[in-house]
Amino acid sequence: MAACARRHVRIAKTDDGTAVVTDLSELDHDGRIAELTRMLAGRPDSASGAVHAAELLDAAAADAARPAAAEPRPAKPRRREPAKT
Repeated sequence: MAACARRHVRIAKTDDGTAVVTDLSELDHDGRIAELTRMLAGRPDSASGAVHAAELLDAAAADAARPAAAEPRPAKPRRREPAKT
């Protein structure tokens, strides 16, 4: 999910009929909200989409700030006893 990423890059492609140019730009916080709003609502000027985008970014930041859960220890190998006959 885009809100969980540490960085967000917008890719824009333009074609003037003779050349196609691709532009990459790293987004700041406000740019991330605008881009997430566009992705969620289909329009960059949606007020409800902007609120939702900001909530997603805040939730992702809170999750990233929590300490990671300890990984479970691998099970100890058990010694196999020879089969009794």
